[in-house]
Amino acid sequence: AADILLKNYFNESSPGLFIAAALISAWYGGLGPGVVAVILTVALNLIFYSHPYLSMAVSVHGFERLIIFAAVGLLVSWLTARTRRSERLLRRLSEDLEKQVERRTTALAESNRRLEAFCYTLGHDLKAPLRSVQGFAQLLLSDHGPQLDSESREHVERMRNSAERMGRLIEDLLGYTELERTNFSREPVD
Repeated sequence: AADILLKNYFNESSPGLFIAAALISAWYGGLGPGVVAVILTVALNLIFYSHPYLSMAVSVHGFERLIIFAAVGLLVSWLTARTRRSERLLRRLSEDLEKQVERRTTALAESNRRLEAFCYTLGHDLKAPLRSVQGFAQLLLSDHGPQLDSESREHVERMRNSAERMGRLIEDLLGYTELERTNFSREPVD
């Protein structure tokens, strides 16, 4: 139809318009409609064999022009259909990848939440025995300190200091796990 409307600009039918028809058919419908468009174009050109303004002037230029058109039209249809199929596949793979990333991100967030809960529980469970060690070491020093020799007092003092240091390490660990939940604000420091 476009070819007939544009016959004032062409002295014979344009193969480019027929190839465009095959390309559009293949783009929106796939390889089958593209091949149908080429077959219909070849059939119409054979029907209008003796009318150069309605066909690709097969009667003037010979069948070679029609054969070249058919080959190019089929190639364009095949390449177009293949491009569309690749785009659909790429889009589907991209969507699958996004879903997989979302699932893994959710799993990672859940794993981090469980790890935080474990660290919190572990920290609090470790602090109770340390407080007992510190308390008993303090009781030993205050109740029986004068009866202990200097080396024994030094051992008990080291035990109490180590328990305090372990308590600070546990507090620091708990503080470190809480850093993940806070927003960082950068600022220059001395």
